[in-house]
Amino acid sequence: MPLKPVLCAMAIALTIGTLLTYIPAIVKGAVQPHLFSWVICGCTIFVAFPAYRRQGDLTITHSDWVFFVAALSALPTWYLTADAL
Repeated sequence: MPLKPVLCAMAIALTIGTLLTYIPAIVKGAVQPHLFSWVICGCTIFVAFPAYRRQGDLTITHSDWVFFVAALSALPTWYLTADAL
């Protein structure tokens, strides 16, 4: 069996497994994630909204903005080249 599909399946299972425990922890207030980190990593409101709603780490510094803009600006290049590198 080729290694790539097995590793992909393992990565997907691990991601789903961690989100199934992490999101309820955010909602319960047991975890306070930084809003920008989830917006960047997920580009989705699915995790960012509960983080904001539960008042996660909302202190946003100048360097937070710099890295947030840098990460978002890389997305169009990634899309156009179909290569994250």
